[in-house]
Amino acid sequence: MAGEYHQELEFSEDARKRFELVVRKHILEVLEKAKEGERALDSETIIRTLRGPVHSWLPQDVVGSLLIQGAVLAKNPKDERAIQSIQSTIDRLYMQLGYQSPDDLLGLEDDQAQDATAQSSDADDESEPKRAPGADGFM
Repeated sequence: MAGEYHQELEFSEDARKRFELVVRKHILEVLEKAKEGERALDSETIIRTLRGPVHSWLPQDVVGSLLIQGAVLAKNPKDERAIQSIQSTIDRLYMQLGYQSPDDLLGLEDDQAQDATAQSSDADDESEPKRAPGADGFM
């Protein structure tokens, strides 16, 4: 009997993870459509997963907000107000679903880290002369 309860818990947690993945993909799809210039989308779509297609639905207020702010962000990727509005919409949706909001669904932290790394490596390049890689490909 205890084994059945444990299996239900594992299934439930596994199902929650898969559902969160579908929600995440749906959000990213809406943002991609906004980038392509879409002005209106249905709340429902089909999300492709490794286990097959899944019907997904997001509230229309979430879809509308993501489309509007996604279009603004497509025109100006550094627009802080659009970024904050999108993040707020995502946070609100995740809270309603009982999930912890993803740290960086938009991928902005990676871009900022790459910018900082590029700036620091530019400074390093100026101070050290470049060496040719060795036969093994390492410097």
